[in-house]
Amino acid sequence: MAKGECRLKPAQTVSAARLFDQPHSLRVRRSIYEYLCLVTRGGGNGGALTKPACKAIPTVRNLRKRTVPQIWIPVVVLAAMGAVVGLALAVAAKKLAVKQDRLVTLVYEVLPHLDCGACGYGSCLDYAQNVAKGKGEVRWCAPGGEEVARKVAELMGVEVPTVSNRCAVVHCGADCSVRKVRSVYDGVMTCQAANTIVGGYTACGYACLGFADCMKACPFDAIEMVNGLPHILLDKCTACGNCVRACPRDLITIESYRKQSGLVAVACSSLDSPRDTKASCPVGCIACKICEKKAPGVFKVEDFLARVNYGEFQDVRSCQEAVDGCPTSCIAVVVPQPEAATVGGEGR
Repeated sequence: MAKGECRLKPAQTVSAARLFDQPHSLRVRRSIYEYLCLVTRGGGNGGALTKPACKAIPTVRNLRKRTVPQIWIPVVVLAAMGAVVGLALAVAAKKLAVKQDRLVTLVYEVLPHLDCGACGYGSCLDYAQNVAKGKGEVRWCAPGGEEVARKVAELMGVEVPTVSNRCAVVHCGADCSVRKVRSVYDGVMTCQAANTIVGGYTACGYACLGFADCMKACPFDAIEMVNGLPHILLDKCTACGNCVRACPRDLITIESYRKQSGLVAVACSSLDSPRDTKASCPVGCIACKICEKKAPGVFKVEDFLARVNYGEFQDVRSCQEAVDGCPTSCIAVVVPQPEAATVGGEGR
């Protein structure tokens, strides 16, 4: 080898060729390409290059070292951008923050946070905001009852109102043991689906279909199905109204009552004639008007169906004769009157 020349080792050439196949940047690939071209030509000296040429051509180790800074540059840039944007958002959140009314916060804290909608608003926070503005009544929170109403009234500085209890009432008493059918239903097992097939499969067009749509809609597990008929659990019912909306035959209503008075209801919704009702259901109202005679003013028969006038209702004992005298037992005591309660309590 002549003085001032150097010869590249074969291992360096092979390593550079392999590195050329890797997904590097255009600049790195070009350097490797020039390196291989020089090795192939040999500089006209049979593979021997001058020492300045050897120093100018990057080795495999130098090429790998040069790729490292190119990887960290975008990482550092993105990190800096993230820090700047995060700082800007933090400043904007502080400067543009909407101050919450302290009264709204206090009212919201005493609510049960169930967001059931029984008050008529979409959420407990929405209810708290309207109460703080004077647009909502302090007694509208059914799940909270008297305790929540008292706390909200104290925060609002108003008189504590007398809160009536509310619960769902099922106006049908025909369970699977007495329910007559006119066809066999083998479709989707929901009340909504069964009701769309020729008006349902039951002989009575007003009877409960028994597929528990109301129970599935209740978020508080306050409804249980007993022999194909929904039963309301008073200790869990919040009168949210989900079951009312879920029933395709409108058999469920929300009623108010006082614990000392109890509650009665007509467990029938049929508007058929007495003859048709007798033929389709043994526990339906036949418009005999016995209840009208036993409890005048409390019961009224219209369109072949007895209804309770809750404005005149005093307590269960005052209309017990009407309950016992019903020939089809379609008048039910939904909430029993406590034994210690006096007859003739306050009307609702």
